[in-house]
Amino acid sequence: MFLKSIYKNLSFPLFFLVLLVLPFCAKASVSDLENRFEEYGQQGLVGKAEHQDAYSQYILGHAYLNGYGDLEVDYPKAYQWFESAAENGSDEAYYYMGLMLAYGRGVDRDVEQGMLYIEKSAESGVLEAQKDIAEAYMVGINGDVSVVNESKAAYWSGVLADNGDPLAMQRMSIFYKFGRGVEKNENEAFKWISRAVDKDYILAFDQAGDFYAQGIGTEQDLVRAYMMYDLGGTASSGKKAELAEQMTQAQIDEAVSLSRQWQEEHNSYRPSYHGLEAQGSDGHYEYH
Repeated sequence: MFLKSIYKNLSFPLFFLVLLVLPFCAKASVSDLENRFEEYGQQGLVGKAEHQDAYSQYILGHAYLNGYGDLEVDYPKAYQWFESAAENGSDEAYYYMGLMLAYGRGVDRDVEQGMLYIEKSAESGVLEAQKDIAEAYMVGINGDVSVVNESKAAYWSGVLADNGDPLAMQRMSIFYKFGRGVEKNENEAFKWISRAVDKDYILAFDQAGDFYAQGIGTEQDLVRAYMMYDLGGTASSGKKAELAEQMTQAQIDEAVSLSRQWQEEHNSYRPSYHGLEAQGSDGHYEYH
């Protein structure tokens, strides 16, 4: 039921799932690390790595994970270097060990141990690990939904939201709105969706419009609701049209004015600002 409610009420599930099914090694395509590999050279890195230099071991892990220079991709060697780096204090290395275990790359698949390593890295402050552990607790990892845990998903989403991640802010709004993983609190739900809007997170506006239209966690305000739907673009065009039937022309004009003012203040413009409106089932834009 939790996943169904999330998918029904969030605007990002397809994007969310794409993140989970992409090959995890794509996350390791860090140009800075490849540049360091080229700068130090394979032999130079190996020499440092053999003297327990964690950073050199970490770079070599990426080198074998992605095939830097003349090296071919070799998952077992990548895992070995990440393991050495982790033993010598690299928190980032635990993240990649966790991914490799969860996906069974270079080692036997072990989702439980993989989650432990990813969470260990997340607890040390590694951002990508925090994002992945939050996602894993929401929808599972590599097809394994046994790890789904509402309270842990809410916890890690809260960590990300507190650090300014707008997607996590949107999630927290949903968690509080429906009381999933946290105690239901519509005021908190409204607070978090408002923060996502302040970040100009495009997928938050449709939900913010619902809060204003229905008076959830705030006073009902049709003008603000229409404004949010207008800022939401194509995704909110149907709701905006339905809401207009309940409003006077003066209210609609005020909402449009507020929307345009917001766009100017944030230097972020929607098609409606230029007199365009979404038309038809394909959502194409035409002048109105």
